[in-house]
Amino acid sequence: HKAAMKRVTKNIFTSRSQMIMTLVPKPNLVSDDEDDDEENNNIEIGETSLEKTGDEEIDKILGDFEVFRDTYLTDTDRPEWEDFETGEIEELIEHIHSITPEEQDQDDLLMHEEQATMPTPRVQSQIQKKPSSKKKIVRVNFKWKAVPFKKAVSIPNENETRSRENSEAHDRFPIDYFQQFFTTELLELIVCQSNFYKAQRRINDNFSFTNQDILDYIAIVLIMGVVRMPNMKDYWAAKTRYDKVANIMPRDKFMLIRRHLHFVDNTKPDEADRFHKIRPVLDIIQKEFRKIPQEKRCSVDEMMVPYKGRKAGSRRMYMKNKPIKWGFKMIVCSGISGMIYDLYVYSGSDTFLSSPMTSKEKQNFTFSEQAVIALSHSLTNKPMSILFFDNWFSSPDLVYYLRKEYGILSLATIRENRTRGAQFSSDKDLKKKGRGAFEELVDNTRGVSLIKWYDNKSVIIVSSYMGATPESVSSILRWEKGQKEKQPVRCPPQIKEYNSNMGGVDLSDMMIALYRSPYKSHRWYMRIFGQIIDMITVNSWLLYRRDNRGKKGLCLKTFRLQISEELRLVRKPRRRSSADSPSGSSGRKMWDPVPSPKIAQDGAFHIPAVGSKGKCRYCHKGQTVMYCKKCGNRFCITSLKNCFESYHLGI
Repeated sequence: HKAAMKRVTKNIFTSRSQMIMTLVPKPNLVSDDEDDDEENNNIEIGETSLEKTGDEEIDKILGDFEVFRDTYLTDTDRPEWEDFETGEIEELIEHIHSITPEEQDQDDLLMHEEQATMPTPRVQSQIQKKPSSKKKIVRVNFKWKAVPFKKAVSIPNENETRSRENSEAHDRFPIDYFQQFFTTELLELIVCQSNFYKAQRRINDNFSFTNQDILDYIAIVLIMGVVRMPNMKDYWAAKTRYDKVANIMPRDKFMLIRRHLHFVDNTKPDEADRFHKIRPVLDIIQKEFRKIPQEKRCSVDEMMVPYKGRKAGSRRMYMKNKPIKWGFKMIVCSGISGMIYDLYVYSGSDTFLSSPMTSKEKQNFTFSEQAVIALSHSLTNKPMSILFFDNWFSSPDLVYYLRKEYGILSLATIRENRTRGAQFSSDKDLKKKGRGAFEELVDNTRGVSLIKWYDNKSVIIVSSYMGATPESVSSILRWEKGQKEKQPVRCPPQIKEYNSNMGGVDLSDMMIALYRSPYKSHRWYMRIFGQIIDMITVNSWLLYRRDNRGKKGLCLKTFRLQISEELRLVRKPRRRSSADSPSGSSGRKMWDPVPSPKIAQDGAFHIPAVGSKGKCRYCHKGQTVMYCKKCGNRFCITSLKNCFESYHLGI
């Protein structure tokens, strides 16, 4: 019976079995009410006859033991006790008391390890235990030496790609750039799903959203990002009315669209995707961003989408070191101009399920390293692209792998505990050498360079294409408190390269924050949709500037407002309002708005009409009573000249 005794002995040390054993007296223990007659000290258990005792206390203990067994032992536990013959209890007790303290300690340790997975009484868990998330990561062995870096690569300092050679690029209007990303596919998706969501909510009206309704809604949102008011309803309120918004659509219609804007079929939810509510929009935008002609130098960094609501659950993150501390985290690949080329919304271990990473890459790299690899797959200038990233992503293994597998060069800051055995001097020793001291260690076999530079604090840079040669080390000016003036400090080229090229994502984030679309809502995914609208606007403006380099173009604010106007009026009639026709009212003459050339030359709904007398918008000489219903401007229409026709044909 050794196997049975061993099994029961192990269970004895569980919390449940310990309660049982407290009811069993130790051998030769003297009871408080013990009789002098030792013949009555033996007991009878079940069918095994020991000498019957008249002691009522022992009988009570045995009764409690039976009640405890029948009450607390589950069906899964009961066979282990029923396999144990009742006649062996006395032998079991002797075996338990013979356990040495050392064996007891080992059994206690075993008990604590097993208690974590022991099922609670009367509860059968239906959840399958997930496999351990720990994975064995294969790392490269680096051999660091203080020698010159032999695998340096020289790449021209080209900040932006060349402008398009297509002459049509210079004839494009803001709306054309915007619709390059906000495609017809995306517009029809929003219209379809919003109408379906409205039907699911059983709204009793005959109104259905159209493509133009959604475009008008986006136009209002773009204006609201520039002209802010405390409450959305203030744009339509009598005392705070803003005509550029209020004349586009009634307040109730705007609120109805805002309440029912939707992007996915709720009847077919993808529960495995934590962001399935906004996933179709993200997929379309990601696809369109990847089509943009890319720069050679790109950076990878985190971007926060502000959100403080509690409806998002664990999707919302807290980043204490970020300017925006609460919200959704995006991992973004951007050019040094601020143009966004690719992005992923952080959703835990499932973030990169849609990426084309290989199983080897998912197995051998950490999550932060996988972020760089996933975004590098969308780079179009491979080989000889350069990626910059910070110390949250970097490692020598990643830098080596990017160059070896994809021909992507990289440069990044790195944490000292990730340098893979590189032995640098301590910060104290570098400080003694003076401000600007640095050390370089390289592995020429792998083609990786590490450099530690001390300014006010130390920083370590890892690179796969750049080393510090005596002729490449320059100086920078740093303020010296003691001398109260700026003094030159030695600076290796890796530091300047990193500072010049790393800020692309931060630049894009800054431009988005200038005119952020207002999307305060209980539905958490609306905040992400607002961020997407702003990202599209910024990317459109940067692409517009790239195509019109060397010319005086529109600023971001004017560009955003022009998109709003063109979304409402291109190839569409103007909504009737009191401001549509020039009035002959007394007082100071109001300035007539100049429509966008895209609107003036769209060839749709430009109808002449008779109004008050005023100066011609085209020739600026004659006085006329004729005006355009859509543009709202006066034009000469006589037998000698037709300014109305010349203006609208772009002559």
